[in-house]
Amino acid sequence: MKIFPSGSSRSNPDDSFSEGSIVCYENNANIVVGAIHSNKKDKYRVLNHKGSEVDLTADRLYPIPGKLPGYEKTSEKSAYLETLLNSALTKGPEIDLATIWESFEGAEVEVSTKEVCELFFGNNEALNHLATRLALLGDKVYFKRKKDTFVSRPAEAVNSLLESQKAAQKREEALEKLVGELNSRLKDKNSILSAESKSLLAPLEDLAAEATEGGGTKEARNLLALLTERLQIAQNGRPEDRALTLLVAVGHITNRTNIAFFKHRPRIEFSEKVSKEAKDLLQNTIKIDSRLDLRNTFTFTIDDTTTKDMDDALSVEKLESGYKVGIHISDVASVIAENSPLNEEAALRSTTIYCPEKTIHMFPSSLSQEKMSLREGVETLCLSYLIEMTDEFEVKSFSIHPSVICSAKKLSYEEVDQALLHTPTNELESKLHILNECANKLEVDRIDNGAVRVDRKEVAIMVNSEGVIQCGEYDEGSPARSLVGEMMILANRLSAEFCENNKIPCIYRAQPEPEVDPFSNPQGVPEGPAYDYLIRSRLKRSTISVDPSPHSSLGLKRYTQVTSPIRRYLDLIIQRQLVHYLGTGGIKFSAEDLTQIIFQADTSLTLARYLSQESKRFWLMQYLLESTPRDSAILGTIVRTDLRNPLIALDNLGLTVMADLNRAVKPGDRVALRIATIKPQRDYIKLEEAITHS
Repeated sequence: MKIFPSGSSRSNPDDSFSEGSIVCYENNANIVVGAIHSNKKDKYRVLNHKGSEVDLTADRLYPIPGKLPGYEKTSEKSAYLETLLNSALTKGPEIDLATIWESFEGAEVEVSTKEVCELFFGNNEALNHLATRLALLGDKVYFKRKKDTFVSRPAEAVNSLLESQKAAQKREEALEKLVGELNSRLKDKNSILSAESKSLLAPLEDLAAEATEGGGTKEARNLLALLTERLQIAQNGRPEDRALTLLVAVGHITNRTNIAFFKHRPRIEFSEKVSKEAKDLLQNTIKIDSRLDLRNTFTFTIDDTTTKDMDDALSVEKLESGYKVGIHISDVASVIAENSPLNEEAALRSTTIYCPEKTIHMFPSSLSQEKMSLREGVETLCLSYLIEMTDEFEVKSFSIHPSVICSAKKLSYEEVDQALLHTPTNELESKLHILNECANKLEVDRIDNGAVRVDRKEVAIMVNSEGVIQCGEYDEGSPARSLVGEMMILANRLSAEFCENNKIPCIYRAQPEPEVDPFSNPQGVPEGPAYDYLIRSRLKRSTISVDPSPHSSLGLKRYTQVTSPIRRYLDLIIQRQLVHYLGTGGIKFSAEDLTQIIFQADTSLTLARYLSQESKRFWLMQYLLESTPRDSAILGTIVRTDLRNPLIALDNLGLTVMADLNRAVKPGDRVALRIATIKPQRDYIKLEEAITHS
């Protein structure tokens, strides 16, 4: 009986299945060698090398040349077959498929196992045939399977597969190195982890931060399974939590690591090209040319004591009638070339990101804190807004000029607040008092036009170089901060008016009117955190577009942002638009250009917002964990009750959390809580009421 019917595409059509014929078949991707014992109808009974007998159809069997020796015992037959298979497995790797493939000169040629066997061995004996068969079936580079035959791959495919094979081998070697280094770290936390090994842990970092998706999730989970097994770290729970536990166990991170950085992967380091350009710019001297020279005008900056990138300065002069107020913004547009690597990098980042443990600058700090910063006693290029005002601080006229200034004094908010507490005793204090009066008048005017002001304390949290968390409140509405804030609002408002009046395309910031009066209080919510939360919750989200529209909470008909070009890329774009118009009378960016720029910045701005918010929340919870004695009371105010559990604003932390109080509460109620469980890296906190209220 023939093994194949007439016209079959089998590679050995002349072989037949008679008793004792050696065959092989595949079972769950494994090769099994056997011999024909008997046949019945359309099936053959096969004794395999494991000593088992199975019934298989002809299409499951592949013939091997030769016959089983005349053994009588089944054990002898299976032993022979097992020896044949083991010998073939040993011999298979000796077959040089690369040389055989080269003989086809890159052409796609269909060949049988017999042909390849004879090419390499010069014969088609059973052992050689089986070894060749196993080699071809295991080959992933030179030949691809086509039923029982094989087709040589084209040269392009082989080269690509060889590269992939090399890469896979390199990765395997790197994984072995990683396992070895992590084992060493389990024994000695001071053991070095190479940069290559650290990079291999990135998928686990993403998994721990719950930031994987699609194929990345599978890759991360496979790596987790491998390391868990090889490092013999017993774990239970979700893969995300197991990944976090493993990374802590091997000392790659600690329980105080802010994993939001893994989740969002911000651009932190600057490329060599960008750093070089920044270094070169530091050597350049400023060119005053036709700029308005304001170096002899008394200007000063007001910022936090820790601020190094000062991008705005102020000045004020008493006129015969009224005042001339100066708002001077660092002219970044004239320092950074539009098509430069620095500008491209700033576009990708879109903003400086402020996190408690790290500030990620939009520009290299050598520029943002030196070349472009309005440092005391240093000549700096600016875009100056000179505003003539009446004695009652009504704007009479204004002009915008490319200028050069030399800031005479760097002041802190605290210094200005102190100066405003008493009657001025010198020229600087007199100027501060004038600007404070001006700011108060500007704010009153905005409130009369519908502006919404919510006085609240802001929490500043920082982590110093020793890892110590420093947490404190500051008054967002303090006189000094309000003064600076109003001056910046004024410059931004005038920029928007200037653009609209001169038909200059601009990026406008707008906010729709709230649907209800934000200050209405029919439920009688007491003043404080709950009432402030109620007001803010009624305000609609602000928008960014090229269409001029009112900004309801600022009480302005038009508004843009141009006062922080060191820290915000869209501010830099508007500044570049203004500088170009002032110098040439032309338009640099069309409305379509600006729309595209807004679109491109959206992703990085969203990333920055989430990273900043999540980082602040993580460190606030970490501070709460480390600074709160066990079972001590934490005070807070109920600010919302329409959710599954009441939302509570914790005192002195600016942190809102939910708690199951098992009783009815209303906004404004005060509660005392204690921490039952807190996991800062998971943004999880379970609070219980510490005091039972009757």
